[in-house]
Amino acid sequence: MSKLVESRDPGVILLVAGDGDYYPSLTRAVDRNWKIEVWFWSSDPAGKKYILEITDGETLIKWQDDEIMECFDSLELFGWWFREEGPTIYLYFDNKTHLKKAKNWLESKHPDVKVWEMPEKRKSWS
Repeated sequence: MSKLVESRDPGVILLVAGDGDYYPSLTRAVDRNWKIEVWFWSSDPAGKKYILEITDGETLIKWQDDEIMECFDSLELFGWWFREEGPTIYLYFDNKTHLKKAKNWLESKHPDVKVWEMPEKRKSWS
């Protein structure tokens, strides 16, 4: 992936993987204006215990995946998200520390959105 990113004009990278060891390569690609789509098959985010729900009508409808990726990237976290139709996004984390870091970051950088920690009920993929 690194050779591709450095040797070609930016385009779209579709990463289909079963683990999360691609952070450095994906960061390099984003820095070089590549669009990234990531699909994981072995880690089901619905099984994660730590979930943030982000809502706010007009603001989130305008958000692209870049705004969500900025949170994970700036905090150096790996995570999953699911965008429900309409103005709701769910962020999934492996532990409460990562969830708290993301919540604090979102509340400080985007005070116009509402961020809730979800109880341990699981939000499932559509």
